[in-house]
Amino acid sequence: QVFHRLTRKMSAMDIELDQKDLVTVNLKYGSSTKPLKTLAFAQLAAKALYLQKRPITAADVAADVARLIGVGTISAHLIEAGLEYLQEIGKARNNLGQWVIREEGRQEIGRTIQQTTEHLGQVLKKHFPSTMDKKELRKWFLEAESEFFGHFGDEWVCELSKEQPDRKKLLHRRTVDELLMPSIRRLHLEPFSKPLIEGFIQFIASEDAGDRQYLMLISQAIFSARLVAADIGADPISLQELKDATLVLDTNVLFAIALESGHLASAIKSLGG
Repeated sequence: QVFHRLTRKMSAMDIELDQKDLVTVNLKYGSSTKPLKTLAFAQLAAKALYLQKRPITAADVAADVARLIGVGTISAHLIEAGLEYLQEIGKARNNLGQWVIREEGRQEIGRTIQQTTEHLGQVLKKHFPSTMDKKELRKWFLEAESEFFGHFGDEWVCELSKEQPDRKKLLHRRTVDELLMPSIRRLHLEPFSKPLIEGFIQFIASEDAGDRQYLMLISQAIFSARLVAADIGADPISLQELKDATLVLDTNVLFAIALESGHLASAIKSLGG
């Protein structure tokens, strides 16, 4: 749900820098020695610093990240780990507790946003009516992709992990209609409903290199959102389903809890009432 929530939240904002473009863009901060979760929060921290024109504290970064992805709070230790990694790779610097993105890092994010925006423009030009207002079409597409991939996120990542992914298996016309029509109605685009839905299906099923590259960007955003979701709070539905349940933990989990007592012990202890 995090991908769906952050994309819906940002697509409704009309500012000079479209923050949705910033949130969903994938920054290539790869490392074989860092947990993927650290890399995901490093991306979010970098984006928060990118939006600021002045040095800010780690607490300010955490607050900005929470606003970016539409949640109440973010754990400080996750943001601190992300900031430390950014400092380690030379993307940010810390001066007496005040964090700022380095110019090289700022330019890199700007270039990535520009490239992603160009990919999106090519997708819209290729698959959707040229008679539509470009701003309205773009706004709808950002909402539509968040609806579609918010629903099919897990299945989509699984399909792309295969040697021969079958993306078309997700394209049941009735399901696609049900997912896309709410945004079409919300933006009063009913006269274009048929070409919008058909164009979206063509885009998902496309073998064009440019389309596939943009789909990969979306997939990376989904995967990053999954990593973030694991630490910003449990799904209320899952909480209800697990209420009064008996949890059985094997010794490997218990050892991990003991080793990470500062982070997990209080949460586990609360399970015992």
